[in-house]
Amino acid sequence: MSKIAFVFPGQGTQYVGMGKELYENNELAKKEFDKIFSNLDFDLKSVMFEGSEEELKDTKNTQPAIVAMSLVLEKLLREKGIEPNYVAGHSVGEYAAIGSAGFLSMEDAVKLTSLRGKAMSKVSGEVAGTMAAIIGLDADKIVETLKSVDGIVEAVNFNEPKQTVIAGEKEAIGKACIALKEAGARRAMELSVSGPFHSSLMQPAGEILKEALEEFDFKDSSIILVANTTAKE
Repeated sequence: MSKIAFVFPGQGTQYVGMGKELYENNELAKKEFDKIFSNLDFDLKSVMFEGSEEELKDTKNTQPAIVAMSLVLEKLLREKGIEPNYVAGHSVGEYAAIGSAGFLSMEDAVKLTSLRGKAMSKVSGEVAGTMAAIIGLDADKIVETLKSVDGIVEAVNFNEPKQTVIAGEKEAIGKACIALKEAGARRAMELSVSGPFHSSLMQPAGEILKEALEEFDFKDSSIILVANTTAKE
């Protein structure tokens, strides 16, 4: 028998007005959104439904918005009898996967994501960093080329054999894009993000999040989570 996986997206999938139409036209969606919104210490509803693009792009808002939207959509699938055997998520989407599988309640998954977003936003504001997508060049070649670039720049997201994301200091990213094009990359384009996510520059955010994790009650689940960093169950 075939298996079903729910795979959740990361940053970049947000858009102004996300979830508003569902909230206004679907009773289950409204109920689930309200549970999420009431569990937060800021007005995520206004950010998602009425906020500006700039406001929504701030990672402290982007992350809980995407995970909230993902988990409400997941509830609508379940209402139709579609249940996952596996869950996974790209970047912050892994937090939606954690909520979907039931390792945390839906509300706590979004709350933890909000704390993650705030920690990353704080650290991003203290370091001048960004990210870039490198297309058409093998990951091994990218890693090797980056060794010759001055400053902090690292390969951080190995999305597929010919698409890797790099992150680091803004100046180093600019130099790396030039070097990688010279090395044979078809495209090297900076991403519209507010920080050098997934890089070593974000380590202080990890320390903040490590403390926050102690407040949450994680449970076991029969649904299998495929982990971001290892691709193992």
